[in-house]
Amino acid sequence: MQPITTTPTPALPNDAPLVAEALAVAPPADSNGGATDAVVVAQPLLPPPNRIGAPTAPPAASSPVAHPVIRRDPVAAALAWCFWAVISMFGAATMIVVLAVLATLPILQFLSLGYLLAVSARIARSGRIRDGFIGLRAAGVLGILGFFLYLYWLALKFAASMADSARIIAPGSGAAAGWAGGVMIGLWVLGGVVLLASLVAFLIWPRFYVFLRDGVWTFFTRRLWYYAWLGLRGFVGGLVWLAVPVSMLVVASLIPGADRPIAIFASTMLRLVGSFLLMVVVIYVPFLQGRMAAANRFAEVFDILSVRAEFRRAPIAFWLAVVTTLLFALPLYLLKIEVVPRDAAALPALFFVVFIFPARVLTGWAMARARKRERPRHFVFRQLARLGMIPVAAFYALIVFFTQYTGWHGVWGMYEQHAFLLPVPFLGV
Repeated sequence: MQPITTTPTPALPNDAPLVAEALAVAPPADSNGGATDAVVVAQPLLPPPNRIGAPTAPPAASSPVAHPVIRRDPVAAALAWCFWAVISMFGAATMIVVLAVLATLPILQFLSLGYLLAVSARIARSGRIRDGFIGLRAAGVLGILGFFLYLYWLALKFAASMADSARIIAPGSGAAAGWAGGVMIGLWVLGGVVLLASLVAFLIWPRFYVFLRDGVWTFFTRRLWYYAWLGLRGFVGGLVWLAVPVSMLVVASLIPGADRPIAIFASTMLRLVGSFLLMVVVIYVPFLQGRMAAANRFAEVFDILSVRAEFRRAPIAFWLAVVTTLLFALPLYLLKIEVVPRDAAALPALFFVVFIFPARVLTGWAMARARKRERPRHFVFRQLARLGMIPVAAFYALIVFFTQYTGWHGVWGMYEQHAFLLPVPFLGV
């Protein structure tokens, strides 16, 4: 008889449960025809318990990874907020002034309209209102620099005027020489500050010159062309929609023989139909121009079915955009009563830009809300929005009709639709 051999069970952790099972392996036959003794092998199938009746310890839970908490200094955060607030205020003021000046210059007026359409387009694509403030930070930096340069120029101008007065009153006196020397020193200081600032910027950022060169080149060769082309297409698209109703109102006022019944009937019918068409057109034109700018495709300015579909998905937002656009355009007709000299045209143009910009922002915001939704809103909200647009559009058409009696240009002034065309109310500029 051969001894029974047992294979040792591999050592397992004390806290792991074990269950052992002995398997009897059939012995092979030996050379004499007999059978060898069975070899019992202890094979662990499951880890046995540490002790009989002892509770099993639960597995250790994985401890969460501790992330470092970055706490921002509140003083630094407040200073950063104040800094960007100042930059934003100067940027907004600079953009308004630039757009107002461009709106009064022939041909360059399309840049102003193109920028306003680009505002609606960017908000409609991204859904964020802050994206509509295009170039705000760059304009803020330029505005701050321009503001301090203007103050410095005023100081130099004052010193130059004092030098001229001293030269007239007491030629060759020390006061005249001192004021003249102060002007020269001021010019040298200005040149030195500009040179030093350029040198410091180059040392801190070696690619400053390349960035400035490429940025200026891109702005003047691409961005300006984009705004001009966008403004021209927006102007043409808006004029196509507004030409028919406004022309009907103009023709109704120019029909001769106002005392004859046939002339009275024709004038009345043209005014009624023209006013109704104008009511409908002014509701759609801002969104048609916004779709054209967002897709950068002129054919979108005639896709009225897509605008109706977007309205069904965001009726309240569309109502708010239409009301803001029409009501903000009405007070600006007061500036058309008297002709504005060319030298002072930029002053009333500031008000036009300030009133039209929020309307373009809300137009893009309404389109963005419609694009985020897939299903139309409830029937009640859609009908309420439609009913809310009708009185505002009717009141706008009524005011446009009466501007032929209050405006400086008479019946032709009805073509000056500054809310949809060029943001300037003057035909003479």
